[in-house]
Amino acid sequence: MASNLREYKKLRDKFIIENPNCERCGNEATDVHHKKGRIGNDLIDVSNFLSVCRNCHHWIENNVSEAKKLGYSLNRLDK
Repeated sequence: MASNLREYKKLRDKFIIENPNCERCGNEATDVHHKKGRIGNDLIDVSNFLSVCRNCHHWIENNVSEAKKLGYSLNRLDK
């Protein structure tokens, strides 16, 4: 897990640089949301990253059903 965390930090920083705007509201992105969660290799699977600002990250986490409908979150059981 420690090696995944080190790799994740590098991937996260690069992802935010390459995707500087929140994919929900367009403001400056500060966070990476994991559309399928952070378990196992989902932590470092860039295809599940979403560049978001802090406010939108909170919104996504607090409005799960709506976030899934809009594609900001995915069912964590689907492969």
